[in-house]
Amino acid sequence: MVEAAPCVWRGNGDYYTYNPDTDSLSDSLPFKVLCKGLHRDSAQVQIFAKVANQSVKVKTYQTDMNGKVVMPLWYDSEYLIEAVVMRPLDGNGQGGSSVWESLWASLTFRTSAP
Repeated sequence: MVEAAPCVWRGNGDYYTYNPDTDSLSDSLPFKVLCKGLHRDSAQVQIFAKVANQSVKVKTYQTDMNGKVVMPLWYDSEYLIEAVVMRPLDGNGQGGSSVWESLWASLTFRTSAP
């Protein structure tokens, strides 16, 4: 049995799908951050965007009480968006035992030129 991913990105409605042949690209894109099926409120979200031939832009956002964040979009750009959950483990850090576990929700995508 395969366990569902502990942290995921979700678009408006169902899991995010975007078809550039049929869907129009607006100037922003809403996402939700879920962890174990629950919305993550006040979660930090990092967005890395490489716009055309420019340097990478890094922005930090925070989800609202429903786990939602709205990120800006630019045409002809590459994106990495990520959110991390850090949770304590039973280890005490001695003898090589881990004290924290990190769960990552990451998504990469590219937008094309108009």
